[in-house]
Amino acid sequence: MNMMDEDLGLLFPRQSSGTCSAGSIAEEATCVPESTCDGAIFPNQCGTGSECCFIRPCSVSEGSGMCKNDTRDACGGVFYTGDISKAPCPGDSTIRCCVTFENMNNGTNGDGSSNSSDSSSSGLTSSQIGGIVGGVVGGVIVLAALFLVFSFGYWRKRQRDRQIPVEIPSGRDRKEEENSGQGRFMSEVEAREVGELDAGNERRELDEHGQAVYELEGVSPVDGRKR
Repeated sequence: MNMMDEDLGLLFPRQSSGTCSAGSIAEEATCVPESTCDGAIFPNQCGTGSECCFIRPCSVSEGSGMCKNDTRDACGGVFYTGDISKAPCPGDSTIRCCVTFENMNNGTNGDGSSNSSDSSSSGLTSSQIGGIVGGVVGGVIVLAALFLVFSFGYWRKRQRDRQIPVEIPSGRDRKEEENSGQGRFMSEVEAREVGELDAGNERRELDEHGQAVYELEGVSPVDGRKR
């Protein structure tokens, strides 16, 4: 509670209607029913059931509103001091312009500061953001190039593998190989049989000339005994 408002309340009789003193504002206000004042309220200036209400519209760069006391009046928005050289509200520093959220200009946020689309809020300059974006794009390009190189090398290898001829023996070649194997086997068998036949023929020829055989062996051709 402002001490000046209390002193003024003692010096001037309380009224239930009409004008009342706005205290530090040094302008007249109006007694209105309680809880109906949409401006700055000054207590102890009106009778029971009424309150001293100072109504003064104000305008700042953030929007338009009503002058109120920032220590006791409800705002429903944000208090703005405005330009010091040209204050939007009369009185001391506690009387400020209250701009509700609905009446704020576009680009103003709830804490009384202006929104900005630049990168200063994030702590990065435009050149830094550009460098980050360029690095990301460059990395993507490098990865794509590596992928293309590996894909092309794999494709070339597949093509070379397909071009190498694979010799598959035909049915005629396989048959000739089988016949040649059987021919070698038959030649060996026939050689052994011919040798055995030659040996048998020699024995038969010697048997037919048994005398020569006996003479060579030292056996008598008459009785077959040795001499």
